[in-house]
Amino acid sequence: MRLFLLSLVFNFIISGFCTAQVKPTSTTYTGVGLKGGSSSSWFSFDPSLNQGGATGYTAGLLLKHAVQVHENEPMMGIQVELNWVQRGWSDRIDSATTYTRRLHYIELPFMTQAMWGHKNTKIIANLGPSISYL
Repeated sequence: MRLFLLSLVFNFIISGFCTAQVKPTSTTYTGVGLKGGSSSSWFSFDPSLNQGGATGYTAGLLLKHAVQVHENEPMMGIQVELNWVQRGWSDRIDSATTYTRRLHYIELPFMTQAMWGHKNTKIIANLGPSISYL
């Protein structure tokens, strides 16, 4: 145990004296924005109903922060959103009557973001969890 602690302290002291000869040029991007669009959803019932999908709206705020360490590497960052989303279904009761049910959700996605590309053309990949409240 003493040897482990001694090596840990030694590595900490030595790393304080070491510096890189070339400092990376980093690019930082921080943005705040609005999000809007439409959504389409349907539900699965057992026993099944003669149902169809329902369209709704999506609106929200987003915060994005990304860093690119070197020019040839992808820009990596995080994106946090706060969205209001409509979901639901449409049920055909008979040939003249349709029942549509809309559910309203508050959604909080927290995503890791990777961006590849150049100035005007980028490929963006988002991956992460989302919490929703009905």
